[in-house]
Order: sequence, then structure tokens, then C-alpha cells
Amino acid sequence: MFQDFFTYSHLAGFLSGLAGLVFFGWIVFQTRSWYILKYFLWRMFHGKGGITDPVIKSYLGEQSSLMLFRFVAVDAETNKDARGMIRWAKSKNISLETVGRAGDYFDPELRCIKEKKVRWLKFDKRAFGTLSVFFMVVMLPVLLTFATYRAILIFNSSGRWFLLGQDSAKAIFVWSSEEFDRDQCTQPKLGDVAKTKFTPGDAASICKLWPDPKITAYIEKTVHEQRVAGGWVLLLLGLFSFRCWRGSGQANAALKVHDKLSTSDKHEKLTSAESQR
Repeated sequence: MFQDFFTYSHLAGFLSGLAGLVFFGWIVFQTRSWYILKYFLWRMFHGKGGITDPVIKSYLGEQSSLMLFRFVAVDAETNKDARGMIRWAKSKNISLETVGRAGDYFDPELRCIKEKKVRWLKFDKRAFGTLSVFFMVVMLPVLLTFATYRAILIFNSSGRWFLLGQDSAKAIFVWSSEEFDRDQCTQPKLGDVAKTKFTPGDAASICKLWPDPKITAYIEKTVHEQRVAGGWVLLLLGLFSFRCWRGSGQANAALKVHDKLSTSDKHEKLTSAESQR
């Protein structure tokens, strides 16, 4: 009988794996290297024992420093490049943190904002900001999984989403639906089903559930599972929202870097012209 319904709590395992994959994928993307992931796996399976060889230990220390610089600042191939980037930022009187926030908009080799992306900066700033707000809005109905003590089910036949309690059911994601009470199961034609937005077939299926002695345990188990699944969904939506918010911040930082470099270049040219007089 319960196989007639699908719950999105069935996706909990998949969502947990996806969340972990997104998290580690973001780290690899941010550092441009598999080093941190490999190091984490090594520490997890091999232990936390220190490295005794001084040459290897020094090399890994340099790699860790480079990965950290990439993570918090900008992309750099070597530690020498990282130190050169620091000197350049000081010479331009520009915050390396701001340059780092520009992300992929910044070209570390030419040390400027990529020319092809300059004209899109304002658009990207608004678009990513809008998407970030959109994902946050989508998170609101997911919070329903924590606020309700009723099971969120989906009819396999009709695809109707609804909340199932021990004495009532309510269709969701539809306008102005009324509660379908257990008492209506004994009424002619199941009472006024039309106002509940359930089809007669859906209502009949719900009425078959309530007399089942396993219904209480089923609802409690489903509520617990849907809260776990809802947590993973919130995490993923939060990651997407954060990534879009960060994209908007990167575009904004790129605008600042571009303006700062343009002002700096104009100042240098003016100073050079005056010195030649």
C-alpha cells in the first residue's frame, strides 16, 4: 500500500553524496589542484604521523603554502609567482585580497582584468546577485520539512504532493486547497473532494492508509527521513546561493580592480609625461 507513494526522503543518500562531491569539487576548483584532496585522503586512511624526511617535508610545506595562497588570494603557478604577485600589488597600491576576490575575472599572467570580460562585469554582478536571492527563496519551502510533523508524500500515479497526518491530509503546491479529514472517508462520495484538490482516486488511496496499524510508525519514520533529506537540500541550495553570491562579489571586486588599475596607469603615464618635460 505504501509503495503507491514516493517521498523525497528517498533521495537522502544521493543528496549527501552530491553535497560532499560539490564541496570537494569547489576546493579543487578554487586551488586548481588535487593536492588538498589527496592530502586529506592520505591523512584519513594513513594516519596523522609526521613526515621525517626534511626535503620532502619542506617541499610539501611549500605546496601547502602555495595552495593556501591560491585559496585566499589569486592563482599562481609557483611560490616565486606568488611572491611576485605580492610585490606587484604593493607597487600598484591595490589590495591583494580584492584582487583575489575578482577570481577568474583576473588574469594572473597579464595582471589585469580579462579584456573580454570587462564589459560583462556589471551584468554578471546583477545576474549572480539575482540568482543568489532566487536560491534563498527556494530554500523557504524546504524549511517546511522541519516545521511540519506530517509526512510529505507524492502520488506515483498523479504526481500530487501532499501532507499526510494521522487524521488529515492536505495537498500542497496548489492554490486554496482545503484539508481532507479522516471523517470524510465515511461520507458519500468522500465528501466534497474537489475543494481539497485531490482526485477521487487519490482520496480513496488516502482513506485506505489511515486504518493501517503501521500508519503511525510510517509517518514518524518518513518525517525523520524527510528532515534529513531536507537538511541536505538546504545545504546544496545554500552552496549554490553562496556560489552565486560569491560570483556577484567577484564581479564587483573585478570592477574595483579594473578601476583601480585604470587610475594607476593614468597616474603613471601622467607622472612619466611630467618627468620628461
